[in-house]
Amino acid sequence: MALVEVGGDRAVFVAPHANQEVDWRTATVGKGVVLAKASEDGRRLFVVSKGEQGSEPPTLTVFEGATNGEANAARRFELPSAHSALAVDPTGRWVGLYTRMKQDLSGIQAESVVPGQVSALADPPAFSLIPALEGEIQNEVVLVDLDASPELAVSSRLVGEPNEPPVQLWFSPVLQLPAGPRRLLVSQSSSRAFLLELDRLAANPAVQPELLTTLPTSSTTVMFDDGAPDRTDDARIVMLLTESSTPILNRDPVMSSRLAMFTFAPLSGAAPQASGREFETVSTGVDFKRYASEFAFVNTAAGRRIAVLVNPSPAVVFVDPDDPTGNAATMDLAFAHNALEVHWVRTRTAATEGGADAFLLSAGIIVNETAYWSLEPTSEQPFGNVQQPFSFPGVLELLDVPPPHEDLKILRPSGYCCFTGFYVLDRRTLSVMSFSESSAASLRVSPDGRHVSYFTTDPDKNGLTEWVGATVNLDDLTVTHFPLDGRRGAMFDVARPEGGRAIVVLGGDSSTDGPIQGDGTMTVFDAESPKVSTARSYSALLLGAP
Repeated sequence: MALVEVGGDRAVFVAPHANQEVDWRTATVGKGVVLAKASEDGRRLFVVSKGEQGSEPPTLTVFEGATNGEANAARRFELPSAHSALAVDPTGRWVGLYTRMKQDLSGIQAESVVPGQVSALADPPAFSLIPALEGEIQNEVVLVDLDASPELAVSSRLVGEPNEPPVQLWFSPVLQLPAGPRRLLVSQSSSRAFLLELDRLAANPAVQPELLTTLPTSSTTVMFDDGAPDRTDDARIVMLLTESSTPILNRDPVMSSRLAMFTFAPLSGAAPQASGREFETVSTGVDFKRYASEFAFVNTAAGRRIAVLVNPSPAVVFVDPDDPTGNAATMDLAFAHNALEVHWVRTRTAATEGGADAFLLSAGIIVNETAYWSLEPTSEQPFGNVQQPFSFPGVLELLDVPPPHEDLKILRPSGYCCFTGFYVLDRRTLSVMSFSESSAASLRVSPDGRHVSYFTTDPDKNGLTEWVGATVNLDDLTVTHFPLDGRRGAMFDVARPEGGRAIVVLGGDSSTDGPIQGDGTMTVFDAESPKVSTARSYSALLLGAP
């Protein structure tokens, strides 16, 4: 794992070993660290620095994950300007930097760079009215191609108006377009979405952002779909645009939602567009006179469809992506209570896991009722069955568990109600166990799929504010509690280079899963048998020595 001091110029890499001993290594990064982030697979650490005016430019430092105790290789990229937000392409090729609206940037950030492990100390920041860094170019997007030669790796584009900073970047997979295979980027601001072609960005300065659509004041979700593998005319960008408050907050709202689709066609003329584009976008879509909260691509007996969850009077509408304005089938969602609002979390994706698509349907934040929906068709139900009601409080979110327990899902309430623990769902048997009725903070699923670790209040202290560590063994769902020596900040499950795992507890001051103020201390426990008697504590972490 790695520790990075915000505002500093170094990263400290920590590798736990047997008997809770650790190895330390420091590495220099750019001056004025703004943020650190791990890739989804944990094999890379990205450190963004603002530099020092007159002596050092802004930089992005990329560390490759250590394997078997090997040193972390580092690459440093000079940036044209300083930025405070970072988005990482899920495939690992691209990094996007843009303006983050101001938040508290003090404290220590920690990221795990052990292969297969991703852990972060801070949740995504909340937005306010001014840039996080003085002098940021608010509408600039800087893109770093980690597969390109150094002279072509860094590109930048101005997207939208000067006072229109992006709020999110969406990277596409490879899409088969009429002009050939392409990687695309959707840059989303608060009011508009723009399209950028990534592949020719550095080599062709003529490639400029293209306005894709204006956006409503409410939420926007973006997905990419490549369609059939043997076709170049059915790739699409799909966006769910909602223009209202949720019905649970406004029982008689004026609502509208649109499932917008953008497909790609050959240029009508011989010359490329002024933006440098070699294809045209074609806009289609379907409008709903209800609040559409989620959508997903699913496999049905009628073929591939886009399932759209609408409220109130909850229902799922199945849109044919090849004929979005045609008649769409609808499946009403009947709950024992008259639920105003239903949300879902996906528990199986047929395209990548096999079997049938499946979801948990949660009846809002007032009615504690949840159902399991499998899209396995039957002769009576072409869109599958909704079955097995559960009593979950609040709207749920889901954490996946890696093999060998990939059929287990960790379910957490979203914080609307008093229950702050979590559930373990076995999707094979639809059985559920609840854990930690008082609290479960800094919840982590180990990358080897065998443990869940978290902070909770001492079960012997009647729920008072004395915090302890806890692990759930996912082999048999047994719980182990262990005392904490010092303040709790964040907990990580980290692989040892020689085998086995350690639980690393960073000292700090935090009562939630949000950003913490690290105090530079660390306690290492054996993950299989966490005990204070065998744990070891370390201080002065950012000095790179125990």
